[in-house]
Parts: sequence; C-alpha cells; structure tokens
Amino acid sequence: FGSSSCIIMDTVHESEVEPPHVVARRTLTAAMQKRVRVEVQDGRVFVGCLECVDYLRNLAVSDAFEVGVRKDDGTLQTRRPISIGVLMIPPEQLKKIEAGGPSKAIRYQPPDSQHSPVV
Repeated sequence: FGSSSCIIMDTVHESEVEPPHVVARRTLTAAMQKRVRVEVQDGRVFVGCLECVDYLRNLAVSDAFEVGVRKDDGTLQTRRPISIGVLMIPPEQLKKIEAGGPSKAIRYQPPDSQHSPVV
C-alpha cells in the first residue's frame, strides 16, 4: 500500500465531533413527516405527525390525538383518544418527544380493539 492510497482512521479527533445542536437538528429533521409521541409539561401525551418546527422552536403536529396523561408516579394513564387536529406546542411546554413510527399516511389506531379505527 502506498502512503496516499489508503487512509485508515482509528481515532476520532475532538474537532470531528459534532456539536449537540447539530445532532439535535439532524435528529429532528429526520423525524419530520413521521409519527411522534409528544409529552407536555402538564403530563398530557399526544400522538400525531410532526409537520414543522418554526424559527421560535414551536412544534406543529398534525392529525394529533390526546392519548393519555402521565401521572406523578411516572405511569401513563391512557384514555380513549381525543382528536385535536393540528397542535402547536411552544418549546417551554415540551417535556419529551419520541419519533420513529410509520409515516403520516397511517393514522393513529386506538390501543384496544373495541374502538373503531380513525379514518
């Protein structure tokens, strides 16, 4: 092997590590148009499709449903989903966001089979 034909990197230099805000932006961008679960400061939990984040860091979630409330002991008390429509969440109210569900083409299905699917 010639010295210029192959470069092997076995260490990561500190200058190559991305700043946290870059990682956060990339992660949030990857969650766009995906199903998300959002928990707000008062404990309410919503599911819907992440549509956008504006310059003030407000989240816009479409096809949103309120699905439960997180109690003080950390357990989630689920309920029959309540349709919200479009939900705007200011950053100071956001407690947690989880992404990774199917695309927005699939709407939320209630957790138990006794409820009919949302169409």
